[in-house]
Formats: sequence, C-alpha cells, structure tokens
Amino acid sequence: MKATFFCKRTEIGGQVRGSFALIQVAIGALGAAMMLGLRPAAAYCRTAACGPKGSVPCVTTVEGCEVGGPYLYWPSTCIGFAVHDGGAPLSGFTTAEIESAALRAFDTWFNQSDCGNESFPRFQVEYAGRISCAKHEYNPDGPNVNLIVAEDSWPYVESGSEAIGLTTVTYSRSSGRILDADVELNATEIALEREAFGSFDMAPLLLHEVGHLLGLAHSPRDESVMDPFYHEGRQNLTADDVAGVCDAMSPGRKTETSSCSPVNGFSAECSAASPTARGVPQSAGGCSLRPRRSTPGPSWLSLGLFVGLVRRLRRPR
Repeated sequence: MKATFFCKRTEIGGQVRGSFALIQVAIGALGAAMMLGLRPAAAYCRTAACGPKGSVPCVTTVEGCEVGGPYLYWPSTCIGFAVHDGGAPLSGFTTAEIESAALRAFDTWFNQSDCGNESFPRFQVEYAGRISCAKHEYNPDGPNVNLIVAEDSWPYVESGSEAIGLTTVTYSRSSGRILDADVELNATEIALEREAFGSFDMAPLLLHEVGHLLGLAHSPRDESVMDPFYHEGRQNLTADDVAGVCDAMSPGRKTETSSCSPVNGFSAECSAASPTARGVPQSAGGCSLRPRRSTPGPSWLSLGLFVGLVRRLRRPR
C-alpha cells in the first residue's frame, strides 16, 4: 500500500561546472554491473545542482539519479527549523502531532545511521518552536526560517500536483551550498488518503521529506525511505538510506560554521515581499511523495525537471 512526495529546488547564483568524462565513466560502470546482474553496493541518490538554463545539464544514471553539478550541502553542522503553529485542521492533525513527527524524523536520520567506526552523520538540529509564518519563502536580504507547514489550501493545484508533501531547497547554483529549506504538507490530499484508507501516518511522510532537506533525492528502490511513494508505517532506514545520509552528512565533512541560525538570521514572521517578485530565480523539479497505491511496482522519479519542463506524477486512479 503506497501513496507521492514532491520536492522543489530553488537556485541562486552562477553557473555550475562539472566533469562529463567522470560522469560517463560512472554510468558505464553501473551499466556493466546491470548487464552482469549485479546491484550496486549502495543505491541512493543525492540532490545535485544541475539542469536549469546556464548550468550543467542533468544526466540520469542507470540507477535513476540526476548528476552533473555539485551536490547540495549544508554549510553548518547545525540545522535550525520551526513549525507553523496552525496544525492541519482539514486532515485532522494538530501542531503537536506534526511537531512530534518532525523531531522523530530528524532523530531517526541521525540515530539509525551508523557510518562505520562508531561514527554518525555530522549534523545536529535546533528546534526554534512554533511560529506564525505559514508560507515557503527565501529572503535574500533579510532573516529566514527553515519551515515545516501544513497547507489546507494547496497552492500547487493549478500545476497539477497531487503530491502529499513538497520540500523546497534554495541553494547556490555555483557551489550547491544550501541557503534555505521548507517542507509543505498537502492537508487536502492527506485528508483524501485518510478517508480512502481509514488512516494516515504522519511519521513516514516527514521522514521522507527530512531526507530531502538533508540533501537526498529519490531512491530507485521500493524499500527505501526515499522511494517516492508513501508507505504507511515505514519508520526505519534501509542500508541505502544510511549510506546516503552518511555521504551527504559525512562524519568527516568540513563545515563553515556551527551556527543554527538561518541565512541573515532567524525570523518567525513571513517577509512582506514575495521572493519571486524580488527577483529570486526559482526552478521546480520532481521530488514528490505520491499517494499510496494498491499495487506495488517500480517507481522512478528524476530530479532536475525545471519550470517549463515540469512533469508531475499523479496518484494512480
């Protein structure tokens, strides 16, 4: 029984430069392994800064990962986040339930990830509490917040998205440095899922979305937390999930700071101006968690499909 997450990438800055020769070698090696009937030791995908006009184009590997630019990374050892103090009345979830599921998700990504030699991913989390701001945004000239918010009125309906969760990551195109990350939960679709199946567990949804926030893209494997379909009751990481977060947040990674504050400081209030109206370029790509489906099957969702070329995966009928 499965349901889909959607993730959007917002890009700031200059061009991405990469080595296509190395990419082709990697793809060739994976292809040879597939022909021999072998599975790669780890099948996880990281989010890469590739695809939009003016940067390195995305190349899809045989495992379904988009590569071509620098991988996204957090510059600090600490990630601060907040939860909108409004709950999700339409879906029946309270702020406290969303809050609890979010904290458990971060805890799971850290404590279930043994990176070897008794080491763990190098990140910590600071919860800033409940705030009044209820919209995704990135303010390049003022304070910000990494936000988790439930949307009773889903703002992406016109684009055809029926996703139950969407993670927007804002980053520097030239380096992959993450500037901001917001998680939006589609309360309307969650309510439909709850009505159709009699239940809905918030924990697997936020476990998946926090994986995107940490820098992971969708996995080609059904059993992974980062599979793009929602799985009721899924609360444990697979070996591939662990390998992914241990790569994105490696124990030995070098960071620029240990501050938990967002770029330009923290604010519990939304900005008066729209980031898009202020000239911040935005690009959308497939990173969605789809509603559950009754018949299991392979699920492939590529990152790097940008505005004008966006493909939405809808709930199976």
